[in-house]
Amino acid sequence: MPDSETPRQDGARGNPAAASRHAASRAVLLHWQKEGKWADVALEGVSMDPIIRDGATLRVRFGPPAPKGSPLGAALRVGDVVLYAAPGRLIAHRVIRVGTRGPRKGWVRVKGDPLTSRKATWIKGSEILGRVAAVTQPDGSRLFLNTPAGRLLNR
Repeated sequence: MPDSETPRQDGARGNPAAASRHAASRAVLLHWQKEGKWADVALEGVSMDPIIRDGATLRVRFGPPAPKGSPLGAALRVGDVVLYAAPGRLIAHRVIRVGTRGPRKGWVRVKGDPLTSRKATWIKGSEILGRVAAVTQPDGSRLFLNTPAGRLLNR
């Protein structure tokens, strides 16, 4: 099984039509990021199990995380689940560290829930497309991650 979430679409490798769709999808995601759009994103994978099960739909608030102390929105926090793009796929992972100074300033460390910290990776804060606010599981149950109870599950 893959250790990261993957979008439900054909990969772009070796297929010109898929590469074109991938480029168009990436452009739409970047536009949504700038506009702060809300959207449902269907992903496959087990890297966030059991909070996000394979086949779940994520309700994502697109847009970069607000800087600490910003009146524009909540700053990114440890425990938040973020959506970011990797080559050919989207990944939803939990924030385990936010770099605030030194060489890691502006970087965020993320990982899948069942993975150890050794499997965590650093990504640029600017690579974050949005924050996951809610999860609709394949069985139809819904979990809100942006509530006090949801944040307790995120720790």
